[in-house]
Amino acid sequence: MNVFILCKVIDNFGDIGFVYRLTRQLLQIEKNISLTLVVSNLESFSFIEKKINPSLKKQTVDLGYGKFNLLEWESEAECEEYIKQNKVELVLECFQCSRPLWLEKYLNDTQRKHTVKIINIDYLTAEDWAEDFHLLKSGTRFINTKKINFMPGFTNKTGGLVLDNEFMQNLEEENGKQNAIEKIKTSIPQIENYVQENNFNILIFTYEMDFSPYANAIEDFYKIQKQKNSQFKINLFLAKGVGFESVKTALQKINAAQNKINMIELPGLNQIVWDSLLCVTDFNIIRGEDSFARACLSGVPFVWNAYVQENEFQLVKVDAFLKLTEKFFEPEESKLIREVSILLNRTKNKAGKEAGEILENVSEEKSAGQLFCSLLCEAKKIKSAFKKFSLSLISNGDLARNLLDASLSL
Repeated sequence: MNVFILCKVIDNFGDIGFVYRLTRQLLQIEKNISLTLVVSNLESFSFIEKKINPSLKKQTVDLGYGKFNLLEWESEAECEEYIKQNKVELVLECFQCSRPLWLEKYLNDTQRKHTVKIINIDYLTAEDWAEDFHLLKSGTRFINTKKINFMPGFTNKTGGLVLDNEFMQNLEEENGKQNAIEKIKTSIPQIENYVQENNFNILIFTYEMDFSPYANAIEDFYKIQKQKNSQFKINLFLAKGVGFESVKTALQKINAAQNKINMIELPGLNQIVWDSLLCVTDFNIIRGEDSFARACLSGVPFVWNAYVQENEFQLVKVDAFLKLTEKFFEPEESKLIREVSILLNRTKNKAGKEAGEILENVSEEKSAGQLFCSLLCEAKKIKSAFKKFSLSLISNGDLARNLLDASLSL
């Protein structure tokens, strides 16, 4: 079966990260498919996979265990020639990305005899409507074309999350952490020096924001722990992206106080190394579709920095996620995680009705920084709850396998 995966890169790495992970997993679990990726921003793709040549409009990428073909979204002539030789049978439209013009022409061809199946893979959300929309049939204006909606998600009534083999190795009870460390060494050779008993490691990957309250909270957390353990150190792993400079600027101010807080500016990491790093830290601040899903599966305490939307609607999405996870925590733990998460995701934009109702329930007694410091102090205690949440997600099955099963029902 010829499968075409469409990805229009909007969020730097979140969308292409998911698409690449799905590609790798499909190649590993199903040998009887031919995969073609159609991507709008090959520069972003090449950042997470060095085998990608961003200057080539058409290329084949060999991962060792399988190959996929890669087309540049806007290269109409090359793409039209390609689909003359490679029949389109299944199209995976990721994140409401629409379709390139050359594919629209193909679908609109009245001479086409074979059926094309289309699966619209939507954004990951914890909102209730995800279960209602999952596998819902959708009409098309093309002949011999069938389409359904597919919802990644956190419950067994959705499509689940991608449980790719390389990532799952990091979660193994006996050797998971060491497996992760060995993978990280290829890009961060000194990683073993960071994951020592007296070290507390935080990975920071955010959108642009005023990070000053959280930088000050990290400094306060350091001072509290230093009084308990004179050998205590903090390592901050700063990931490149749109929020990098705002985070770095805020952290440089606390470093001026000559604390033992070590900042590591991460190089470009391939997906396998990035995943492994997520699994050996003590706390993560995460953004992006793909990294958010990995953080959920990692079992490591984290807070999610959601993509900013009009009327502060990102707070509605964060709220839905928090409601889904609160059953795994003690009430006071859940309250603390909620307050930190809502304040972290609040911007200066005017809140709509739904977001305003959420903000009304956030206490003003403590500042965002004070709350974040308290959460860092609780990180080791609440790790077991995050692990239980991870296990609940794994029990929903692999999104890639669920996706293939859904395609057979079309």
